Amino acid sequence: MLCIAPMFLLMSADMKVSFTELGALISVMAFSTGVGQIPMGYLVDRIGGCRVLIFGVGLMSVCFLISGMIGTYWLIFFAFGLAGIGNSVFHPADYEMLNSLLNKSVFAHGVSLHMFSGYMGWAAAYAVMLPMANFIGWQNALAVVGVLGLLLTLLLISRKNVLEVKNSPELSLGNQLKSKVELKKALRFIFSAPLVNMFLFFSLTAIGIAGLMSFSVVALVSYHAIDEYFASLSTTLHLVSCALGVLIGGWIANCIKHQEFITAVSIATMSACVAGLAFSGVDFWFIFLMMIAGGLAYGISSPSRDVLVKKVSPKEMTGLAFGFTSTGFSIGNLVGPIFAGWIMDSGRPEFFFLAIALIIAISIITLIKARI
Repeated sequence: MLCIAPMFLLMSADMKVSFTELGALISVMAFSTGVGQIPMGYLVDRIGGCRVLIFGVGLMSVCFLISGMIGTYWLIFFAFGLAGIGNSVFHPADYEMLNSLLNKSVFAHGVSLHMFSGYMGWAAAYAVMLPMANFIGWQNALAVVGVLGLLLTLLLISRKNVLEVKNSPELSLGNQLKSKVELKKALRFIFSAPLVNMFLFFSLTAIGIAGLMSFSVVALVSYHAIDEYFASLSTTLHLVSCALGVLIGGWIANCIKHQEFITAVSIATMSACVAGLAFSGVDFWFIFLMMIAGGLAYGISSPSRDVLVKKVSPKEMTGLAFGFTSTGFSIGNLVGPIFAGWIMDSGRPEFFFLAIALIIAISIITLIKARI
């Protein structure tokens, strides 16, 4: 999803489009992801996560390949909208599989390793996409992502027997429970107070994170006048520190019972770090420190946040719960890039950092109201 953000400066100049329009590419993908996540979560609870995951990875890969081959804004816009349907499978499918395959005592560790891999992929996008785009062009770079995704799809198909656990008593019980899920019961569950507040928490933090990830390079170059490669490096370090943070956070979530406290303190720390980037006249070492510390704090919060969702979720509704709360991510990913692009187009990049910090801080209120 972040493979195009490092290339925004190149894409803007080549296609003659504004940053708001480029942010809309991520937003339309987030919109279709949000539309698809609850149905995909419901489907995952019926047929299991593996087959749904393979479908999603394959669809996204084809869309990225086509986007690289087309190279015109509106056709890319349509392809990214379709790719969002593929993207909608990841949270419900992945967490259903983790919940089925892992013992409760190691669930937080499993979640942290899962997130670690994701953040390292995001970090790789910022480290690789801009140099590759400068070398072979942004269209070819996007096509390469599509080809790699198709190879991953083939790998998942070849390892399907490993990803689908058979003859497991726990999984058999899970399948029996799945058959008893009723639509009315599911609707009552997703509109319960704890889950709604977690949905709002996911939404607000995602607005901040999506805005920061989409336009951090542009904002750092515009406001602090640093080289675009240093700006890209700072974002890469932010994502690497996120990855390290989730490993630490997984250990903390297993050792401390009050995951809501861990999450709130970590999110508050990240908000303060982003706000620090609004100070003018700082050198790039301070920028690196704020980006790294903010990423580490957000990473630490993530396993505890997901354990909170698991705490309020009946076993037969795990996919639905993560599908619903992850729809908050999609709404945030929809709003964040357009909002951030609008601020950047206004020519006030310092407001970009302050607005992102404020939105992240407000999310703590919803976490407190969840009372899990």
